[in-house]
Amino acid sequence: MKKTLLLLWTCTALCSAATAQQITTQADDSKSEDIIKTRRILLDRFIANNKIGITLVKEQLVALDDTNYIAIYPAEFWLLSYWTGDYIPILNTIKGMDSLKEGKIRIPPPPDYLAVKLAEKVTEQEARLLKDIATANLPEEQKAFLTMHLKYLLAGGETRQQELNNLADQFISAYPNSSYRSFTQSFIRLKYTLTASGSAVSFHSGQFRLGGALTNYYNHLTAFGLSLDLVHNNWLGQVDLAFGMGHTQTDMPLNNGATWPKNAKVTGGYLAVTIGRYIANSNIISIAPIAGIGVFGVDPNENVKEHPKLKDAGIKTSVAGSLGFISDIRLKKINLTKQVYYQESTQAPFIRIGYEYIASPLKNKFIRYSGSVHKLTLGIGILSRRVKRVH
Repeated sequence: MKKTLLLLWTCTALCSAATAQQITTQADDSKSEDIIKTRRILLDRFIANNKIGITLVKEQLVALDDTNYIAIYPAEFWLLSYWTGDYIPILNTIKGMDSLKEGKIRIPPPPDYLAVKLAEKVTEQEARLLKDIATANLPEEQKAFLTMHLKYLLAGGETRQQELNNLADQFISAYPNSSYRSFTQSFIRLKYTLTASGSAVSFHSGQFRLGGALTNYYNHLTAFGLSLDLVHNNWLGQVDLAFGMGHTQTDMPLNNGATWPKNAKVTGGYLAVTIGRYIANSNIISIAPIAGIGVFGVDPNENVKEHPKLKDAGIKTSVAGSLGFISDIRLKKINLTKQVYYQESTQAPFIRIGYEYIASPLKNKFIRYSGSVHKLTLGIGILSRRVKRVH
């Protein structure tokens, strides 16, 4: 009997000492260490597929989560809840979004493998989990959202995002007043559209083709130049700068009986501001009639100060109007299904075909020019448009 009492007393003493030591140890633990240990236990419970243990430890982590510490991330909480079939907590957090603690700087847990293993296992069992949602005793609206939400958590790649966008559109159309609409629009649906404004730059070459009697005086000038475009909706504004090189076709009179000889080199210049509107604008081709005003002239390709007799040679630079069109053939389609961020720009290279009739007075002090000037160009450029999120 005495031995039995002694044994009981010894066990009680040891248990009391162990309990005291545990309490002391727990008292010494910081909250960060509690979070780390609890996350490790939760990972062990998940790997063992202990659903009751998962639920209990998950709630412990939720209790540790506060305004200063992140104990469990929303995605981890949601994936664990899908694994155990606890759908109501998911729906409640979606409505309130309290667990995100938006706008507050909180201390995150050190990196571990909880999220990695969750994503791995849930992805493997995605079909089963989706079936569980479909057979759950919930309203159709909630089941539709949970199906979409689980796919969102496991999303990866453009194909899945396009599927999510379609599901989101269907959900919003079917349940326009849903409590989950805001989350769907803000997080699940990632749709983008082009902003109203854009810009383009292009380099081109071609010819100033002369018509009528002008061909008796000059050959067609080889042209090259630069265009800068601004686009707003379907309107186009453009600054076009072009130079041309050629030669004279015949001797032409100058001051004091001098002559500008045949085959003398000439330089043409054209600077204009034009405006137009696209009558066709797709991912493949765009066409816009344009009209503008600028200056045009043809001068000797020599220093006039060194050769003052050439001062009045050529076509005097004068104000000139223009009418024409530009057509862009896109070499790359603008793909708005890619996951891009707000205000990021997207670029598309293009080949540009251009034509302008230049209405110049063709002034010259000694010769009464008649004829016409046409600018034909072929160029390459790049169009830049910003994208914005569709909510």
